Amino acid sequence: MSRKEEVDRKLRDWLMDEEGYRRMPYRDKYGNWTGGYGYNFSARGEEPIELPEVEARRLMMVAWDDAEQIAQRFRGWDFCNEVRRGVLVCGPIVTGK
Repeated sequence: MSRKEEVDRKLRDWLMDEEGYRRMPYRDKYGNWTGGYGYNFSARGEEPIELPEVEARRLMMVAWDDAEQIAQRFRGWDFCNEVRRGVLVCGPIVTGK
């Protein structure tokens, strides 16, 4: 496993621990439909559905990949090490962007 993969895995595990798993969709404090490990259905224009844990984990991977593309737009991306890049990726996931 590369250093990047190790850092990404640890940060995803941390995010999932912080978010907690919810099988049934619920409205977050902003009124957005959310489920799984903090997956924001509303931000993606999707109807909320029940999420088995395996699907919630898959959606976390999708959200991570999407967030990494957003984070790479940061001007200093090329100067950041793996840990700082991972933290930048967490931002769009936590904010539901």
